[in-house]
Amino acid sequence: MSVKHNFRKLLLVTTSCAFFAACADTSISSPGAENPGTPPGDGGGNPPPAGQTIDLIPAGGCGTGSIRETSVTNGDITINACEITGNITTNTTVAPNAGVIITGPVFVGTDDGATGGSGARATLSIGAGATLFGAAGSDYIVVTRGSRIEAQGTADAPVIFTSRTDVEGSVGENDKGLWGGLVLNGRAPINACTDATAVGGSADCEKSGEGSSGLFGGADAADSSGILNYVQVRFAGFKVNNEDELNGIAFQGVGSGTQVDYVQVHNNSDDGVEMFGGTVDLRHLVLTGNDDDSMDYTDGWRGRAQFVLVRQGPSGDQGFEFDNRGGNDTANNLEPRSNPMISNFTLIGNRNGSGSNDSDQGMLIREGTAGQLYNGLVVNFGDDCIDVDQDATFARIGASTDSLEIQSVALDCVNNFDESSGDPLDLSDWFLAQPNNAEYTNSLTGFAFFSGGTGVVPGSAEAALTSTDVNAIDTWFEPAGYVGAVEDASDTWYQGWTFVPAQQ
Repeated sequence: MSVKHNFRKLLLVTTSCAFFAACADTSISSPGAENPGTPPGDGGGNPPPAGQTIDLIPAGGCGTGSIRETSVTNGDITINACEITGNITTNTTVAPNAGVIITGPVFVGTDDGATGGSGARATLSIGAGATLFGAAGSDYIVVTRGSRIEAQGTADAPVIFTSRTDVEGSVGENDKGLWGGLVLNGRAPINACTDATAVGGSADCEKSGEGSSGLFGGADAADSSGILNYVQVRFAGFKVNNEDELNGIAFQGVGSGTQVDYVQVHNNSDDGVEMFGGTVDLRHLVLTGNDDDSMDYTDGWRGRAQFVLVRQGPSGDQGFEFDNRGGNDTANNLEPRSNPMISNFTLIGNRNGSGSNDSDQGMLIREGTAGQLYNGLVVNFGDDCIDVDQDATFARIGASTDSLEIQSVALDCVNNFDESSGDPLDLSDWFLAQPNNAEYTNSLTGFAFFSGGTGVVPGSAEAALTSTDVNAIDTWFEPAGYVGAVEDASDTWYQGWTFVPAQQ
């Protein structure tokens, strides 16, 4: 049987009171009858009828440039869709609401080097409501230096990157690593140079990315790799080998000219997002069910982030894992040092009380990183809320430049601090002596992303915490006089455009 689908409608899943922890103690209303995110079937175990054809080609065609129509069959299901494959060396546009198969590694442009002029530049533009999907770990997208991706969804029609099994309706609640992921390479400064004689932050300092994704790095802090706006990345993160895995989104040497706002990574088998150096800024980031760290950085990231909401799943590791240079805090050249500013974050771990399937640490800060963390909640992690490792990291506390600062952050975990006898200072004493930091008992409730889990909506305990005015420190940050990623039950920025598992 051949069925002509309205693909946009098939990418919706009903939001009900079940997502709001039975709506206990809140007056939260649903953001609407439908929540973007579920392809044909219901996005979790109920595929379309056998023999069905899923037609994902819009009436007006696939778009323009290096995109074509194709058909693939998997068992009894045939998908008619658009396709991108190989090297895209001309500007390419994906039509709104199109379904697009990612076949093999897709490189947007060819590497144009740290200073330009050596490669073919291209822009991949993706219309609102489009869904791009891969069938295996070898299916992923890399945006090379000098090229751009412009994925511009809307709150009602996000751009979705996912797996073919998700489109077929047979993805499982705990499935991960079903396809590769998204990689952006830029020309912004990094501190990890392939050439040991290169100076960190210079045009000569470049590095090869994970998953054979090409070179990144340079000296242009304002470099732009494009736009990610209202975007979901789901069920990705293929493990290339024991040391090399694809993240949901890898920002490799990506500059501050890149726009990242309203982005979710769900059920990635490695990190949700990782910044490898660069200066990219991020707002409204939702990271759910990721296996390794939800947010990770290394190699000298000096960007900013605001409104970061992390909900770890049962097998997740750290909410935040922060390094200056991963695995090497004593190298000769460690500049530019990782030194981001992050404000208004909520990190929620998975803790079932038995010790099994507990997520690990809320924040692991190590390898000599600096950074300023403000207005955060860290709750429900199985090991501890915060761990600071290595003398090189403790040395950033109180440093005159590139310092490590934590203010207006509240902790509620099994153990709030991971303290070792060899640490150069007492972590809990230092943390609690900083402005407005606290240990507390959380009263989070409401919208939970996963059934039976801690909600994300602040209650009376969170309202009693004192925030830091980060807008007064850096006007890039929006005024937000509260602690955490969400202000109260009326603040629903994370709803409606995000994916919520249909099983919940």
